[in-house]
Amino acid sequence: MQLTITYSKLSEYYLAFSHVPGIGPYKVQQLISYFGTIQAAYGAPADQLSRIMPTRTLKEFLTFRSEKDPYSILQNLLKRDIQILTFDLPQYPECLRNIASPPLCLYIRGDMTLIAQQSIDSTTQKPHAIAVVGSRECTMYGRWLTELFTSRLASAGLTIVSGMAEGIDALAHTIALRFKTATIAVLGSGIDVVYPKYNENLYHRIIAEGGTVMSEFPPGTRVNRGLFVSRNRLISALSDGVLIIEGTSRSGTLKTAEHAGLQGRTIFLPPYNLNAEYGYTFSHLMQQGGTFVFSPDDIFEHLHIKPPALPPELTLELTPAQAELMSFIRKEVATPDELSNRLNLPITTILNRLSELEIAGYIAKNTLGEYYIC
Repeated sequence: MQLTITYSKLSEYYLAFSHVPGIGPYKVQQLISYFGTIQAAYGAPADQLSRIMPTRTLKEFLTFRSEKDPYSILQNLLKRDIQILTFDLPQYPECLRNIASPPLCLYIRGDMTLIAQQSIDSTTQKPHAIAVVGSRECTMYGRWLTELFTSRLASAGLTIVSGMAEGIDALAHTIALRFKTATIAVLGSGIDVVYPKYNENLYHRIIAEGGTVMSEFPPGTRVNRGLFVSRNRLISALSDGVLIIEGTSRSGTLKTAEHAGLQGRTIFLPPYNLNAEYGYTFSHLMQQGGTFVFSPDDIFEHLHIKPPALPPELTLELTPAQAELMSFIRKEVATPDELSNRLNLPITTILNRLSELEIAGYIAKNTLGEYYIC
């Protein structure tokens, strides 16, 4: 769903600044404080800008300003079906406006209304949102926890927020789509850069099926570790609470939890083995004041939501051939070669059926190439 947005010259300046390497939210706030307005900052003489900007950044900005027209940048993005919310707009979400270093610009594909600020006279109330995050190289227990909690939260209509990364993130989005509830993917790259590449199908499904993909980084921005750390503050800010599934002492999940704590969001921690490597986040965050949740109902209680009736078992509309394949995968994870041997079928037939089930959201593949039930 799209909103009618009226852009101004201010919008164009925020958009332009967001395209210049080395100029982020903090630097723009410095410029506005020094020059009075963002318009004055954008048009300031080089000798005055040099008092605020490092030499390299200044050089890149002056080159950008001489070669690019902010209005043309905006129009080109809109033609590419990339929606824009700049900091000056009333539709810019308040939950992001009030965090440290709020993004200058949000680049969005999909249903913008999931994140856009509603007008005061709006009678539509947004559903609660829960971030679900965890390790990329997740364990089977972590997948089970994600399925248990996210299925229940999604079936209750809560928006599921995550980062579309490998592992727990991708699984959380997939479960939300299965239950036809809203999901928001916050990227650590440009809005048009899908990472990891094999999540491209998930990326397009989120957009096509009523979800939102968003980024604070301009289109074309490639992946680097620092951008993932930066985007984690948006995942927590867009949520009423953060469900931490699992993670090691080196996990970026801890950064998301750190931002959640600073933003006053509740950190929900499901049970985990304290001696397990991937249980580090549980033991560490419990010591930091995280909230233990034994079941999804504990989250409903904390958010003062009446728990919905348990959903009926999902009825899969499968062909007999697909059902046969699912029966094997349900018992244990398996590679295409293993399934080909067990079913005595050509590998091409197995791959076609696996692809159909994966696109439908019933199965997924781990980093070892093994398929499992979502």
